[in-house]
Amino acid sequence: MKHFEKVLLESVYSKIFNKDHRAAVNILRELLDRKDLSDEFKEIVQFKIADILFQDKEYKKVLNELKHFIISYPASSLIKIANERLDFIQKQGNL
Repeated sequence: MKHFEKVLLESVYSKIFNKDHRAAVNILRELLDRKDLSDEFKEIVQFKIADILFQDKEYKKVLNELKHFIISYPASSLIKIANERLDFIQKQGNL
């Protein structure tokens, strides 16, 4: 991951720390559209969007984000966690 990408993530984590999850998700969505970011970084960004929504129990949105993540990054080391969260949501009936 490039240094400036780490700096961008720090601004997102600052929003998360301050409980401004909506702003964090908005920033992350904007980052996905940038052409100057690495695939590794975009993978983390896509997963983090789903992670924030999962923490906020916005399960319908999480399903869409995780499905997109799994399709976009099938070789990711985060796939296992993504699938576990999908299973959790489906088993709980939190749709």
